[in-house]
Amino acid sequence: MNRMSKISLIICVGLVLPVSTVVGEESEATKLLKVRNAEFKQDVIKVTDAVYTAVGYSVSPVSMIVGEDGIIIVDTGIDAVSAEKVLADFRKITEKPVRAIIFTHGHGDHTGGATVFIGNDNPQIWARSNFGSEGLLMRQAGLTIHNIRGARQGGFKLPPEKRINNGVAQAYWPQQGGRVFQATEKVVPTHLLGTSQEAYCRGGANGTCRCQR
Repeated sequence: MNRMSKISLIICVGLVLPVSTVVGEESEATKLLKVRNAEFKQDVIKVTDAVYTAVGYSVSPVSMIVGEDGIIIVDTGIDAVSAEKVLADFRKITEKPVRAIIFTHGHGDHTGGATVFIGNDNPQIWARSNFGSEGLLMRQAGLTIHNIRGARQGGFKLPPEKRINNGVAQAYWPQQGGRVFQATEKVVPTHLLGTSQEAYCRGGANGTCRCQR
């Protein structure tokens, strides 16, 4: 090997080694996401004697309020699979029937598991009067960029082996194409807040409440 060849080899090695080292190192963002995984452990958290919140089952939490003669479910998760697991763990706490479901808003990761909690109990389903209007103006204008943005934001466009978590939830992987936050089964509310119908809770013993119909 002549002198010029040796010099060229040394330069190439000097350039490649730092790049290889950088590629092999985790970024600060990756490290932070891995630390956050501890927050998404599947668990039912007891908030008070009558309120429980299930976290880590899918993208969004599901809450249960235990009343005198039944329970109220607040949001239902993204799909039936995760909702069944939540309900099974709620049933370890109480066997009371589901009297009502409250949707905080219309995104599918909050409404997709509704049919599981409805079961045979025929509960009231409450939502605000403009329920389902999220993104309405975008849809009317024929825009879809918000769907792409949501998929990117949650990391849904990454292959499963590269997803650490969603940043705000575990790396749940619904197989729904670009409609990752939309429910596969639509459930229509039976009662709307902001109309002539009103709902309220009356304080009961031990911090429980009874839904007034």
